[in-house]
Parts: sequence; structure tokens; C-alpha cells
Amino acid sequence: MTNAPAYFSIKTGQATKVSAREGVISYRILTDADRATVFIKLDANESAGYHSLELVPFTTIKDALKSVKQNQPFPSKMMKSCFKSKSSNNSAFLCAVLRQENLLSAAIDSAHQSQLTGDWDVWQSSNLAMKGEPYELPVIESRHAKMVNISGADDGSAIGDDSKRKLNRKPDRKHHHPTTDEAGHVNTAQS
Repeated sequence: MTNAPAYFSIKTGQATKVSAREGVISYRILTDADRATVFIKLDANESAGYHSLELVPFTTIKDALKSVKQNQPFPSKMMKSCFKSKSSNNSAFLCAVLRQENLLSAAIDSAHQSQLTGDWDVWQSSNLAMKGEPYELPVIESRHAKMVNISGADDGSAIGDDSKRKLNRKPDRKHHHPTTDEAGHVNTAQS
């Protein structure tokens, strides 16, 4: 007996980061099996920075921005409520994806802020109508050896903030940690 897929991958894409740092975010648009909900998932960051792998329901994004008027600039931090994970990059990465999907654009006076564009309802309904390919969520083992639910389901099954990952971290990077000598003086010299 084959289990029916819970999700369908509608589209994958890449978005240029909103910040001044160069880089590209890979993302995926999904729907549930009932074609009732569209999700956005941040798949990869081609440069430095943690991000969440959880599924973000499009309705949650719309709710986060319901107080924003057309052509009103807003900071990416307005998207924080869309994620359970607390990575500071999530909001800006999600804005980058929404810009790539022509749902946001750079604000006229500040490239780091965004403004609403496009027809969000048409975007949502057209993605719900696409066929897509069955998609199985990856199972991620956290640093505490617990299984992490990245579905974004609010059933208590998500475990902390462990659904973040950092790509391309340089293993030879030195980290500076101040030490104290016997007298308690702080030594800030790098080792």
C-alpha cells in the first residue's frame, strides 16, 4: 500500500538577497495534497547565514502584512511572525522570495525595505491549480539528536529552533573567545 503524498512541489526558484550582502536563496513553492494551502520553503542559502527549513503557509504571510497598505514601505522584520524558528535571516530571505515571485518590490526610498505589488490572490489560486510533483519533507536530525518537524504544523510537533541550518560554513574559521588569567583579567588577544 502506497501512502498518498502530503505535499506537492509546484515550483523551485532562486532569489537574490534583499541585503547588501551578495548571495542567492533557493526556495520551493508547495501545496498540500488537498490543494487548500500554498507554502513557501527556504531550501538553501548559497552564502553565509542560518535560515529555517520550515514550511510557511502563504495565508500566514498575508496575515503578517494585512496592516500594510499598497506602496507603503515596510521592513522585512514584519515577517518574523511567519516563522517558529528565530533565525534573524528568515524574514529578509522570505522577502527576497516574495520579490522574486513579483509579490513585493524594493521600496522607492530604501532598497532594504519592501512594498506590496502584484495580485496576491491570483498568485495563490494559480499555484493551487498547478499539478506539481509529490514531495516528501526531509527529516532533519537536530544537533540534540531529536527529529525535527519542518512542516510548520502547529500541533506541538516542532522542536525548538533546531530546524535551522547554515550552509557553506568555513570549518577553518577562527572564533575569538576572550579568556581570563589567574588574576581574573580578561585576555582579548586572539589565539
